[in-house]
Amino acid sequence: MTEEINDIVNKLSKEVPQIISGRKDDKIKILGKSNLIHIYTNNSKVFAVTEKGEYTLKLRLYELEKRLDTQQFVRISNSEIINLTKVKNFDINFVGTICARLSNDTVTYVSRRYVSKIKKYWEYKERYYEKENSFAWDKWFPDMNFNRLCIIHI
Repeated sequence: MTEEINDIVNKLSKEVPQIISGRKDDKIKILGKSNLIHIYTNNSKVFAVTEKGEYTLKLRLYELEKRLDTQQFVRISNSEIINLTKVKNFDINFVGTICARLSNDTVTYVSRRYVSKIKKYWEYKERYYEKENSFAWDKWFPDMNFNRLCIIHI
């Protein structure tokens, strides 16, 4: 074998498989990452929730974090990871607690320790929204002052 082929073989053998499988009713199923709503621990067991039900996982949360896309999944507490694309809304109460309502109507809370991760996600989305929806306001409204950016979500 050539050195190039050896390098490829070594790379492939070092990579960890990114498949997530869960057990439900004595059957093992491969879970699509886009179908995951949230993953949580309870009594030292790890569970993944999808629209089709709840599955028991053998992986730990820190192992799952390595396998999941950080732009789509975020850890919100020591015992839970949520899929940000499955969040219906975030509610911030006057005490500063962030409550997340998920697509299956589960309500969960963001631990204060993990609030900064949620804020980073919001900042990323706002920057993305700004780039994708840029508009030459000063061209169409030359008499107005647009020094401050205000994003209005409809």
